[in-house]
Amino acid sequence: MSAVFGLVQEMLVLLVIALVGYSMRRKNILPKETNFVLTQVILYITLPCLIIYSMDIEFSIGLLKDITWLLGLSIFALACTTLIGYVMRKKAKLEIEREGVYEATIIFGNQGFMGYAIAFLIFGEIGVLYTAFFMIFFLFYVWTYVIYVVARVGQKVTWKQLILNPGVLATSIGSSSCSSLLGCHF
Repeated sequence: MSAVFGLVQEMLVLLVIALVGYSMRRKNILPKETNFVLTQVILYITLPCLIIYSMDIEFSIGLLKDITWLLGLSIFALACTTLIGYVMRKKAKLEIEREGVYEATIIFGNQGFMGYAIAFLIFGEIGVLYTAFFMIFFLFYVWTYVIYVVARVGQKVTWKQLILNPGVLATSIGSSSCSSLLGCHF
């Protein structure tokens, strides 16, 4: 019950922060570019640091089993949402330009920002570690399939875009530090 109370409390704090930000932006105290800048700070600095920090734990067989399960569940969840998105797009009577966005919206939620915070509140640091591994296939999928679904006009994704995004880099760095065999912790 205390986890639920903590989650509700943190969600209320996030709501208050959002309302303050909205009010400040509406009154032109903050410039238009604030949303973009704050998103970049969270995406490229704060979230990767949190992921790396949460992975500074000792490696164990139990942890490896948990991560393996999470990777399997992640693939299963993405396969299910992809199928649901495809079927719903086919059944919806949408203009061709809107089909891709509709399908992508069904497949890809906003678990990137809120997922980490909720996992941390419920499970602590290990929750961030689990979320980072759960999200690894999601990140690859977003950088490949979502571009295909939305564009559908032959746009290509480079390997650099696929591998050098903040979530994949932070998870890779953090997971390499997770192993006590390597003996390095950040």
